[in-house]
Amino acid sequence: MAFKDTVKPYGIKLTHQEYLELCAGKTDKAGYESIADAFEVDLITNEFHILQYFKITISADDVTKGKPDPEPYQITAKKIGFKTKECVVIEDSKSGVSSAIQAGCFCIGVTTTHDRKTLSEADIVVDFFNEINHNLLSSLENFF
Repeated sequence: MAFKDTVKPYGIKLTHQEYLELCAGKTDKAGYESIADAFEVDLITNEFHILQYFKITISADDVTKGKPDPEPYQITAKKIGFKTKECVVIEDSKSGVSSAIQAGCFCIGVTTTHDRKTLSEADIVVDFFNEINHNLLSSLENFF
């Protein structure tokens, strides 16, 4: 199975059932996009060996509605024991920013993939991740 062999080096173990659900009847491009969407959290945390730094992870498997719906952030806040208005979200997409804002979270938009205008719904927009530092986060205390 070509799909299975292609994604295996990235730590993705694709079962036959997952292949049927994600790839069967689709173009190769659409199949790989489906795999990426379904395994994005695992792929990133495994590839960068950072899973131990997270108490929980939420992926498409954990929600019935994805972004821009607020459900992903509502479920995340509940699982970590916070109200959404007590959470700071970092997002780089319009749908992600919209999801966070609708959930009631404070949202920092990062222009890594979209421009400031696209992310303008965010509470704060920065150009680089290193701008999200202790000083910036300390200044947010007034919002909570």
